[in-house]
Amino acid sequence: MHPVPIDELIAKPKVLVDLYVQLSDAKHVLIAKAGTSTSPEHLRKFKDKGVAYMYVRPEDFLSLVRQSISVAGMAVSNRAIDNLSKLSVIEEALSSVHREMAAIGVNEQVLGHAKLVTEATMTVVAGQPQLSALIEKFQNLSNDQSKHVMMVSMVAAMLGQGHEWIKAATLEKLALGGLLHDVGKMKLPGDIGTKDPARLGHDEQVIYRSHPELGRQLLSGIKGLPDDVLLMVYEHHEHSDGSGFPRGLKDFQISPLARVIALANGFADLVLDGGRTITERSARKAADEIEFRKAMLYNKDALRALRRLVDGEPLKKAA
Repeated sequence: MHPVPIDELIAKPKVLVDLYVQLSDAKHVLIAKAGTSTSPEHLRKFKDKGVAYMYVRPEDFLSLVRQSISVAGMAVSNRAIDNLSKLSVIEEALSSVHREMAAIGVNEQVLGHAKLVTEATMTVVAGQPQLSALIEKFQNLSNDQSKHVMMVSMVAAMLGQGHEWIKAATLEKLALGGLLHDVGKMKLPGDIGTKDPARLGHDEQVIYRSHPELGRQLLSGIKGLPDDVLLMVYEHHEHSDGSGFPRGLKDFQISPLARVIALANGFADLVLDGGRTITERSARKAADEIEFRKAMLYNKDALRALRRLVDGEPLKKAA
């Protein structure tokens, strides 16, 4: 049986698959059948009793993933829906893809779903060209992991525009690299992948620093994955001064798109640090901190692109 957060199901008007409550590792009880209507109040009663997840059969799990992605695709194409709502449905779709990765691993099917989420992401980026205005909406998202990954993805695509890279294929690679950059954390033991890296002990740091290589291993050999995306996953913690990991590469030794992902990742970490409210001021403050205290870590062209975004300069649209 595969777990599905009950909060995601509460918002759905109809049950697409049979839903179960877990009584023990080996026993589950059916509480709603596929095709029936279920009231939010009914599911909230379970939540009030401390039930955080409903369970679905493995063969039904894929249906829920596809539904989340389909809803995201329709929502972002609807001009009547505001960007906050669009971010929320992308967050749900991305969470579904993360659960799919955890349940069955990373394969061509999962990559295809990640690409569909990327398409939805790019639609939002195209409709909200102002970085600070977009980031302000992230404060309303609840899933910290998805929030970080989505921000890296969108900021990376916008940084690409700040470089005046206008080929849609290049910007889509950046967005996909952002969505996949931390995939290796799924293979880290315990809660190392979810802890603040600054609070890890020495041995935990060693393990944590293996996640780019683990990500590369997970994605290697998957058909349809561009080499550029694989390098972004592998090199997103490399620094221009050579202080990064896993290989200690310097500036132009790092692949061009990975230099952008590295900055998008560092920027997202600062903006989301400590869970503070995301505002235009915090986005600008994060950019200022990078520029004046951490500039040696990042490529100069990428830094100039970030400054253009924060200052609200007009960007060329993808072609």
